[in-house]
Amino acid sequence: MNARLARQMGRGLLALALLLPLVQAAPEQAEAASTASVTVNAGSVVDSDMNNPARYLNQSGEKSAATAGPSYWQNLKTGDTRYVRAWYKPTKYYNRSTGVYNYDYQNAYMEQLDQYAQRIVLNVDQCDQADMGFTASTMTIIDATACRNVLKNGIKEYKKRYPQIEYIEAFNEPDKDWDIETYEMPAVPPKSSGFAPSPKLYYEWYKVFYGVINEINAELNPPIPLKLGGPALGFYNTTYLDAFLNAYRDDGNSAKRLDFISYHQYRQRGTGAAENPGPAAVKNEKSILETKLANRGLDPETKVFVTEYGVFPGPASGPKGHSDNTQAQDQLTQAAAMATTGMYYVEGGLTMPMHWTIDHGDNPRKDMFVDGLDGVPLPYYNVLRMQSMLKASRIASSTSAGALNATTGLGIHSLATRDDSGIAVMLVNYQWDQLTDGQGTDYNVTATVNNIPAALFSGSRKMRLERYQIDNTNSNYNSGASNAPLKKIEDVVLDYSSTLTRPSFYMGKNTITLLVLTPVHRFEAEASGITKAVSAGGSQTNVSDPAAAGGAFNKFDGNAAGDYVEYTLNVPQTGTYAVKARVKKGADRGKFELTVDGAIVGGWTDLYAADQSFEELYIGNKYFGAAGAKKIRFTAKDKNAASSGYDAGIDFMELVPRSAAVYELEQLAPRTGVPTAQDPYYFISDAAASGGKFVKYAAAGAGANSHIRFLVHMKEAGEYKLYITGKTYTTRGKYQVYVDGAALGTVQDQYAASETYADALIGKVVFETPGMKEIKLQITGKNSASTGYDLSLDTIRLEP
Repeated sequence: MNARLARQMGRGLLALALLLPLVQAAPEQAEAASTASVTVNAGSVVDSDMNNPARYLNQSGEKSAATAGPSYWQNLKTGDTRYVRAWYKPTKYYNRSTGVYNYDYQNAYMEQLDQYAQRIVLNVDQCDQADMGFTASTMTIIDATACRNVLKNGIKEYKKRYPQIEYIEAFNEPDKDWDIETYEMPAVPPKSSGFAPSPKLYYEWYKVFYGVINEINAELNPPIPLKLGGPALGFYNTTYLDAFLNAYRDDGNSAKRLDFISYHQYRQRGTGAAENPGPAAVKNEKSILETKLANRGLDPETKVFVTEYGVFPGPASGPKGHSDNTQAQDQLTQAAAMATTGMYYVEGGLTMPMHWTIDHGDNPRKDMFVDGLDGVPLPYYNVLRMQSMLKASRIASSTSAGALNATTGLGIHSLATRDDSGIAVMLVNYQWDQLTDGQGTDYNVTATVNNIPAALFSGSRKMRLERYQIDNTNSNYNSGASNAPLKKIEDVVLDYSSTLTRPSFYMGKNTITLLVLTPVHRFEAEASGITKAVSAGGSQTNVSDPAAAGGAFNKFDGNAAGDYVEYTLNVPQTGTYAVKARVKKGADRGKFELTVDGAIVGGWTDLYAADQSFEELYIGNKYFGAAGAKKIRFTAKDKNAASSGYDAGIDFMELVPRSAAVYELEQLAPRTGVPTAQDPYYFISDAAASGGKFVKYAAAGAGANSHIRFLVHMKEAGEYKLYITGKTYTTRGKYQVYVDGAALGTVQDQYAASETYADALIGKVVFETPGMKEIKLQITGKNSASTGYDLSLDTIRLEP
């Protein structure tokens, strides 16, 4: 960061320290760029529980090991996926010629989804065409019996195997001209019956579906009942939707159901044409549907799902309004378009906007990962990562006049968020495919955040400002494999002020930027105000280094294991903190243990590296019960075999506030046993339970298949104490906890002579990465006085 920029950022603020060298492919400003400003009001909460688009994904089929290795799945587990859309074809699980069902054909597919998604939206495709005949003159089904049986048998079996299936989407894109050989809905010529014929025929099948779903729910009585929706249109086709809703309105069956309306959206790219004005048009889709429902006397609160959206429909090339740019350019356009469209769906209150897609197979412009390279991200995946880094509540933000076209949606967009962990603002300069000279607009953007809550930064906390960017060079595989991961291009710590202005920074066409503001306590190791002490024979000195946060770091020279350097820090506020340190690694470094007033925090850290480099390390979590002076000691415990010494280079120490994560288990989607051997679970209402319900697992006995599993999403990596709150009783069993497959703690016994809610401290667990974690309770037996193997489970709590 140059001196001019630091002075600009200091308007009302003091730029204290640069943590990492600013690496940017683009200049801070571009002379030819237009100017724009974004203003955020952090004091104005628009939505306290923002519906983040990162929660909703599509996985269109099983991924082979060659396509998707461990890094691929780990990247997906990093997000908080609430729902993933999956696909089943009756023509695949049922052989009409032999009458044989093969329910196992998608086992590997479902196991993949189970790694990272809480619940499933299942699209069920058409039966064999021989069972889907219709009378053209009346648009009625000749005989639905055979197809109905295949649909019911399949959906029921898969619901039993995978209870996390919640929504059933009836068929796919019936409004398109289908090739019958693909087993999709046939197109027919228009009639004058008041309904467009395809909607009328589709609704005949929709009636079959709701009969099937009602029967399955009655027969299985699942804790998560099946819900049904459609018509899964290929685009936001209001003519078709009107006809479908008319048919539903006029259906006199009291058992009819429409739990959600679904469609796809690929037409809003930004051309300005009447049928394709731009992504801004999607904002009002839900409100238009609410009016259509209300005008027909239907429930205006019916959920609305966009089960696919994007700007590149169909194959990887062709005439369907596709861009004439290169694949690399289109992959950046895809990223910017998905970020922008997602923002409008958030603003419009859409229930479920589902990313399309993780891996398309035929069209790499839509992919999140590079084909053939395990988990190597494309710009689109980095957008998903940015969305996952947004905070819980949406706050007000606006773009300056002239920098955003309200009709096409081209220009500078913003989505601002906050919660107790800080503030995050996502910006997009969306320009569709207008990328050549003379097309589209580049911007120099100034971002201002007003009314920053003082409570976030109480106790002399500083404001750490980090900026991530996706553009032609940063976070973009197409500029080199090393540039593929999401890249931080700015990192600075500032004194608290209620207003922060990040002065003009360059956003080229289809650039996406994320600014994150985090409360921290920062201690520069070389600072004169910090008292330092070393063991006998050791020494410490400050070393100038332009790559260090404050322009220097503190170098400790040790001689043997047991030598230490100690810093006395003033911790101004009680609470639990993640303890971090930025160190300079090198060939003469040792392995160190950190203590706070003599108490060990975390494990040993090896500071050896063949080449010198700065690295920020998470050490562990520490609770400070009192404010004031604390002695932070780095003690050499050993050294790497390749190291020549026991030295250390400490740039700064940082304390980042941490809070507990609590999961209401009835809001998750428990898994039990294996798909073909499961004991049931139930959601039981109880006013004494923390969320008004608890989960009862009715295990029949002990054994490898007698377990209940939960996926929980951890926002932050680190060390946590795991607690499970349950309801004791005389029918309860014993269980062992496993976290991501590793046993934790000792066997727990839920037996008691009376019913009471009790906390069980299972043990400490360290999560090296954020994301989805599996917590499994394995039944090991029962108390001799118990009459059963049940478990009653209320919450899982992870305390730092």
